[in-house]
Order: sequence, then structure tokens, then C-alpha cells
Amino acid sequence: MAVTPGATPTAVNLNSTDPAIPEGKSAVTFQASDPYPDPNDTSRSVRDVSAYTAGITRTVGITIEGVSGAAITPGVKGGIQVDFEGGGTIIGWSILETSGHPGDIQIEVDKHAGTQTVPVIPNTTSDKISASAPIALSSSDAAGVGPAGVSTWSPLAVAQWDSIQFYVASASTVQRVTVYLRIQGS
Repeated sequence: MAVTPGATPTAVNLNSTDPAIPEGKSAVTFQASDPYPDPNDTSRSVRDVSAYTAGITRTVGITIEGVSGAAITPGVKGGIQVDFEGGGTIIGWSILETSGHPGDIQIEVDKHAGTQTVPVIPNTTSDKISASAPIALSSSDAAGVGPAGVSTWSPLAVAQWDSIQFYVASASTVQRVTVYLRIQGS
């Protein structure tokens, strides 16, 4: 960014629209102060510059494994608590089949508000957020979606201390999977 003496402080998005910001990444905005004399060389002017982003993308996940090498059975398989300040928005998911036995699996995501000291276990019916588009894997070893793939989920917003639960709705021959949710920080 060129610095013009006497210019008003401005915010500049270095990513602007060309090139476009890659999916899952955040634009960095720089802000420059008014120029002031360099304390080490009074013949020069300097500016303070600060940078910030809209939010950091975090990945949270769980590995689900069948008992003694058997296929994964339906039911609640575990959960996490959103422990980062400000929470965020779910912007996608990924699933990786790691047992060498690809098959069909559908995982629903449930969310419920809680507190740091008293997490709440989500109800698999009333707290389901994955709607008609659960996390799914079909005869492959990996799958994933971005924001468009979770657009029917509601609510996408997660607050600090929310509980997120992973529920296997169905599974065929899959013995082990790792599921990740991508959450864009607020």
C-alpha cells in the first residue's frame, strides 16, 4: 500500500475482489494511521499499521469406529463443545473413511446451547441442525462440502459453549470414519 503524506487513515482490503478470496479463507484488512515524524530520523515520516481478519476458520472433529472391527452402528457417537470465544458459523464439513471398507454412512449434527461448566447434551430430534442434508459418504473414502453444502442447515451459527453432537443415522460396511466441521470465527 502506497503511503501518501497527509492522507486520511484508510482501511484497505488487500484481497479485495481480484483475485477472489479462496473458499475458507479470510480477507486481511490493513489500517494505517496518520503519518508522524520517525523518532529515529526526523527527516522521515512513519505510520502505524494494524491488520485484522473477519474471523479464523477452525476445524473440529471426531473419529468414529465400530467395535472390534465391525461396521459402525447407528446412534450417538460423541460430541464436542465450542470452546473458542465468539463462536462462529459452520461453513462446511469433511468426512474421511479410514478403515478400507467404504460404504454408506449418514451423520446428523445436533446443537444445543450450554455453559462452560454445564454442557447440555443435544436432543437428536429437536436439536438436529443438519436438516435433510446430513454428512454423507457413499462408496468412497472421502467427501466434503463448503458453504453451499450446509446452506440448508439451521442454525449455522454456533456460540461459545454450544454442544455439537454427532449421530450416525445409518451405516453399511464403514468401520471407521473421521468427521470434521469447519467453523468460521465471528
